[in-house]
Amino acid sequence: MRKIWCFLIMLGAILSFGCAPRGDWISETLTLVDVSGTWEGTIRYTRLTQTQRSIRLTLRQSGARVTGEMDGGSRELTYGKIQGRVNGDVFTFEATGIRGEATVDGAEMSGQAGGSQCPCFIVLRRAGRDGNDR
Repeated sequence: MRKIWCFLIMLGAILSFGCAPRGDWISETLTLVDVSGTWEGTIRYTRLTQTQRSIRLTLRQSGARVTGEMDGGSRELTYGKIQGRVNGDVFTFEATGIRGEATVDGAEMSGQAGGSQCPCFIVLRRAGRDGNDR
């Protein structure tokens, strides 16, 4: 009887190895757009006045995870580090004082953001001669 219990315990342990978590399988199976590189464009503030400013994102992507820098091109408009995720063709991001979501369509990214001076609209294009700086 003792041998049967030992056998069942060992069999259960061996079978449980196949059930170990492997990370986010949804992100691994989705086709993710690649947002790596430099993106330049405009951010349009709509809260008090219709102000439009230049903006630049320098992004690095590893799977669905994205990190990088967001620069507003002036001392008054600096965001610093940016982090986010890609889910299909949607890039969600967060930086100092702003968080948003943009849809990526080839060499263009557009969407909305919220924060201390927003709602805002963002339109960006890949930097580089052919729209793809990779």
